[in-house]
Parts: sequence; structure tokens; C-alpha cells
Amino acid sequence: MSRLLISIWVICVFLSPIQISSGFSLQDNIDVWGKNYTYHELSKLIDGYLPSDVLEKYEAYETLIKFIHARYQNETNELKKDYYRKMGEVIQIGQNSHNYILQSQVHEIVLGYSTGWREIRGYFKWIPKEGFHLITANIHGSYEYGTYETAMMLIAELQTNNASGWFIIPTLNPDGLIEYEQRGTYLNAYLEGRDNLSGVDLNRNFCASNFQDIEFVKYGKVMQTSQWWCESEQETKVMVQTLENFYFKKAVSLHSVGGIIYIPDGSVDDSQVIHLGTQIRSILPGYDFYPNTSSEILRQASIKKYEIDEGDSGVFTGTLETYLYEKYGIINILIELSNHWKIEYNLKEIFTLDL
Repeated sequence: MSRLLISIWVICVFLSPIQISSGFSLQDNIDVWGKNYTYHELSKLIDGYLPSDVLEKYEAYETLIKFIHARYQNETNELKKDYYRKMGEVIQIGQNSHNYILQSQVHEIVLGYSTGWREIRGYFKWIPKEGFHLITANIHGSYEYGTYETAMMLIAELQTNNASGWFIIPTLNPDGLIEYEQRGTYLNAYLEGRDNLSGVDLNRNFCASNFQDIEFVKYGKVMQTSQWWCESEQETKVMVQTLENFYFKKAVSLHSVGGIIYIPDGSVDDSQVIHLGTQIRSILPGYDFYPNTSSEILRQASIKKYEIDEGDSGVFTGTLETYLYEKYGIINILIELSNHWKIEYNLKEIFTLDL
């Protein structure tokens, strides 16, 4: 695979005219010197896996950026224009990947848009060859507002210290998050904003083995796990596309409330998952962590009991954490913060851990 990437890079460096097909979908081909590449294939060029001596030869990025910029400026079709803009963002990251600025500053990228057309943003520092450490938060919107505040604290902390190789998504549910900010009351935050604008609980919508297309009740409100199929939601699709565009080796999902560290389904015997949970537990000493649960049935029962105590019917299906582990083999854990609304400042010590 690395030889292929380097070959593509060499072609790009010495490329002549570049043409982009008349289509506008991310699946459309881009013709580079008579050979077609998809958006995804070009994205792989700049994901940090290229060796440093190749990264120094960035003339191809300059050429591509100028061309994309020209097409963007002259395009009147909004769908095509958005396609060129996204392509430009990805290539721009690649151009900067050899730059020292990328190592010292936190950078922001628009990953996609919610159902309500609000931006879903990612914040990262450096592009490591071995893959990012990922932190996701606020998939449950206003209901778990403190996870968003904690993620924003971590982004600020990342800016001021020497840690790098992190990728943070502070909210996967910006439409739900706005419910808290607009209403400003805890009661309404419980009743509104956990799901997205389509009434779907986004952390029940991924195509994991535990997915079920059902309705469930939380605090008296009926919510869905999908609109007929898994990954039916725009926000879920953005997360899936992000997983395709970037490499992640470990991940932490922030939820609330409970003061508990969970491991994803099917990972009870995975020593790497247990080690990650143990490391996180070292900076969150008041949190419960039960890594030696021998029975998957008992573990599932404890999760369902927690969900029922929180006011719903104990549905725990189609989760991002299980999807990360099953689909991509990403070592990950879920942290249920101890408070729905407060920032978990102890978590900033995560940047000091040797993950």
C-alpha cells in the first residue's frame, strides 16, 4: 500500500494538466495525468502515512490547491462547489503536514454537517504516521452538555502543552446541543436534545452487530434507533466518513452520567482495551472500572441496569464504541462522566499518559 501511495505522489509531483470530472459526489473520480483516483484515494495521500522525505516534495499540493481553488471560485452549482471546498480542505491539510506549525498548534476542520446543517468540527494537532488518538463527545447533545464542555477544555489544554497526535470532536450532535444553549434549563435539557432533529438517538444508529431498529423511552420521551436502517442519520454518516478519511488507533468516548468506565462489546478478553481502561482509571480514581468481568451476559446486564436507572428501557444498541472496535479494530473505551453539566478537569491528564 505504501508503494502505491508513493507512486501516486510521484505522479502528482510531475503531473501536467489536472481535470476533475463533471460530477459532484465524493465518489466521483479525479483524473490526474490520465489516471483516475477517487476523493478517498486522494485523501489517503495526505493522512500522514507518507515518509518524511516524500512530504518535503509538496509541489503537487500547491498545484492541486490552485486548481481546486479556481474551480471553487468559478462554480455556480452549490453541490459541486461544496465538493470542491471539501477536496480543498483535505488537500490543504496534506500540504501542511510537513510544516512545523502543524506540530505546535491545534487545527480545525469541518468534518460535515448535521441534519439541521450545523457544522460538525474536528480539532487536531499533528498528523502522526501511526494514527491519531480520538476523543468524541456530546453525541447525546443537551442531555450530556458537560461532555461538550469537557471536550472544549481538552482542546484548549491541547493548545497549551506539548502533546500532539490527538483528534477531538467536541460534539457529534450540534442540533441537540443547541437545545441546552437556547433553553438554558436542566429540565428541558433532559427532555429535549438527546436525539437529533429526526428523533434518532445517534449512539444507537451505527451499523454494529448489536444494532436493532426499534423505539425506546427515556424520561418519558420516545426515541428511535434509526429511520428504518442503521447509519440513516447525517451525523452518523459524518462520523463514518471521518473514520474513512483519518487513521485512529485508540479512542475515548465521553458520555454522562455515572462515573463509570466501560469497554466496548466483545472486548472483555482484549488486553489492550483493558490496559487503556486501566490507564484512564489512573487519572480518574473515583470512577468504577470492572475489567475482569468474565461473563458478557453479566456485563450487558449491568449496562442495562444503568440505563434503566437513568430512566429508560435499557436499550444499548448500534453504539459507536462497538462499531469502532468491530469495524476498524480501534482500541477504545467509554467514559460516563460523573456529572451531566460540569467539566471533568482531571481528564486533561490524559495528555500525559503513554498511550
